[in-house]
Amino acid sequence: MIHRPPRRDTHRVVASLSVVLVLTLTMLGTHGRAGAAPAGTLLVVGDSLTVGASVLGKFSGSERTVRASWKKVVVEAKVGRTARQGASIVATRVRSTRATAVMVALGTNDLMGRRTAREARALIDAVMSAAGSRPVLWVNIEFGTLPARERPARARMFNTELRRASTRWPNLRIADWNRSFTPKGRSRFLADGVHLTTSGYGTRAEFYAREAASFRTWIDTVLNSTTTTSSTTTSTTSTVPESTTTVETTSTTTTDPSSSTTSSAP
Repeated sequence: MIHRPPRRDTHRVVASLSVVLVLTLTMLGTHGRAGAAPAGTLLVVGDSLTVGASVLGKFSGSERTVRASWKKVVVEAKVGRTARQGASIVATRVRSTRATAVMVALGTNDLMGRRTAREARALIDAVMSAAGSRPVLWVNIEFGTLPARERPARARMFNTELRRASTRWPNLRIADWNRSFTPKGRSRFLADGVHLTTSGYGTRAEFYAREAASFRTWIDTVLNSTTTTSSTTTSTTSTVPESTTTVETTSTTTTDPSSSTTSSAP
């Protein structure tokens, strides 16, 4: 059983996680998306914000929302992970998990230092190239205004490059966390302006679950339809194949050696 820590210790708990959590959820005969059966494997690759959403926010247990869309969800999250590192993780894990789609929640750590728009484009393109032709859902970036006032501007730059990337990569969809999350009450940023309170991670977990379900619908109704329409010489589409009947949610959470309980790197 996972006990919720006091709000002031939330970041300490996330930063100190060094365990591998394997949760297996069995989905029996659940149908969603206007009666369609759940299909495919969703690989979620993230940093400590995803660790927090999985462990404290209980995204890994959001089966009621996710099970109507996906047969399997694999969460691969690590404290301190950058988008640069994430590209190689995506390339490896899409093969080992047989993922049919990828959800990416990376970029925050890359923006701890100054980045140019050109560098942001290169990071995004590297991750997209690693995913191949698979549909990708990318959670965009948001920072609090304190303590580093320049970070929100960096987030806007990165988010702009994400939107531009969607014109280069038709298989890219953006999950707009920046617009969705409004810090208030207990659901807010911690003092570092990066990490979230326990309630904030709960809000993020709910956002992940909704976006994962919406992503499945987008793949079925928009992406596959576009692929079929644009293919005039072949009948190849990007339909996601069905996998097994067991949903396995794996959250790999390993503390980055360079991080500490007071670090602002997620």
